[in-house]
Amino acid sequence: MLATYACEVGTTKYSSVQDAVTAIYNSQDAGEYTIKLLTNASCTEQTVIDVGSNKTVVFDLNGFMLDYSNSDSSLTMLIPEGENVKIKDSGSGGTIYCHGSIFVAGNLELQSGTITNAYSVDSYAGGITCSETATFTMSGGEITSC
Repeated sequence: MLATYACEVGTTKYSSVQDAVTAIYNSQDAGEYTIKLLTNASCTEQTVIDVGSNKTVVFDLNGFMLDYSNSDSSLTMLIPEGENVKIKDSGSGGTIYCHGSIFVAGNLELQSGTITNAYSVDSYAGGITCSETATFTMSGGEITSC
């Protein structure tokens, strides 16, 4: 039976995005880590990017969809204070399909790719919701249907 992997960090493949985030958290090395999608991936709960302030997580959509439409959480992603995240698409048509908003207390940069369907489920606003400690930079990409 062939294993199906959702993403990779370097040459190591993971069955879920959260498994990749956990592996980055467990790494002792500072620096930038790229989580590259290998296929369309479905997430059934929010992704918490809590890896340490000496690391940056880059989500490379690679032309695929990160789909949270079956999530039961009011947040798609949670980026705590001190965390650094970038979203890019090295392919074509890469999308994060949200269920709820992306909540940022740390630092988020949208370089390319699409964030869509981010809306308020509970008390959070749609799209990107930033706390007073957040930094959000949109150097490319698009946010639609929010």
